[in-house]
Amino acid sequence: MLIGVEDIEDDEAKDAEIRFLDAFAARVAADGIEAGWEPILAGFPSVVGAMVREAIPRSDSAGIVAAAAIGHDRSFRSIGELAQITVPTLIFPGADPRHPTALAGEAAGTLPDGQLAMVPIGGDLQTAEDLARAVAPAIREFLRSPRGDR
Repeated sequence: MLIGVEDIEDDEAKDAEIRFLDAFAARVAADGIEAGWEPILAGFPSVVGAMVREAIPRSDSAGIVAAAAIGHDRSFRSIGELAQITVPTLIFPGADPRHPTALAGEAAGTLPDGQLAMVPIGGDLQTAEDLARAVAPAIREFLRSPRGDR
């Protein structure tokens, strides 16, 4: 399994995320996908912004609004909950406040069969192709290892 880790949300941050995603969904529903994304794309890492812009023509407003409801979910409250994941897992660290590098390292240490990739997903990546070139060697190595072929 391959994952990136978002920061664990306290209740105040979770409430802010819910408001943020609900406002995003309302903009998409009222004014369209591009209008929904416009005010927030500048705050994303370049590679994420590029992938979003690339996907907009293939996207459906109703699907985007439905997906934004994920903000009402919470995946876990503490890093210790990840210890239940027993499949080999390669974790890619982020390089922004929402995807803290240190949390990825902590998650890799918590998972019984976790491995931290030495490739951060950061601001130097501009396109989906940049992302693929950056992560492909780590994924290939992981899948070829005894832990990745299970």
